[in-house]
Amino acid sequence: YLYHQHADDINTHADRALLLDPELGASLMAKGLYYMQTHEFELAVEYFEKTLRYHPNSADAYNFLSDIYNLHLPNSMNYLRYALKGIQLDKSAVDSAATSISYLHVSNALIQNGFLNESETYIKTSLEYDSSNIFSQYVYAYIKLAQNKDFCRTKELLTEILMTDTTRLDVLQELAKVHYVLEE
Repeated sequence: YLYHQHADDINTHADRALLLDPELGASLMAKGLYYMQTHEFELAVEYFEKTLRYHPNSADAYNFLSDIYNLHLPNSMNYLRYALKGIQLDKSAVDSAATSISYLHVSNALIQNGFLNESETYIKTSLEYDSSNIFSQYVYAYIKLAQNKDFCRTKELLTEILMTDTTRLDVLQELAKVHYVLEE
């Protein structure tokens, strides 16, 4: 809610900063995030790509581009391309949670493109960087489902994840889908 309330101010200040320095990474990112907030994803892509032109090691820009091509402008090839570029960055400059998200994106993009075994390798790496990354945990459950077609095992894995944080509606929804398939 707070971001919605100040989105126009952020956009205005980012514009002012870009007038002074059109290569300023924080302002380019702010513009991209503003356009994500207003659901103008094509414009967000332009600003994140411009961020990468001037700041090619921006893990955040790669992660946001991956999000856009995964969720908002579905394009599995662009999703995979940006996700792979994101993991090529120097890991010492990025925290372990952000690195975990980068590997999650690669894993998810790989599975969307039909590479099950490679996807599992990257999701395990994601979990090595941040074992509490719930998104990686349930993507792992679905990778195992795709490999083994074992809905009962998937139900067990999702139940374990839900027990770590019973407030996670997203995990509860995933678990409900599996119960539905199992006609429970």
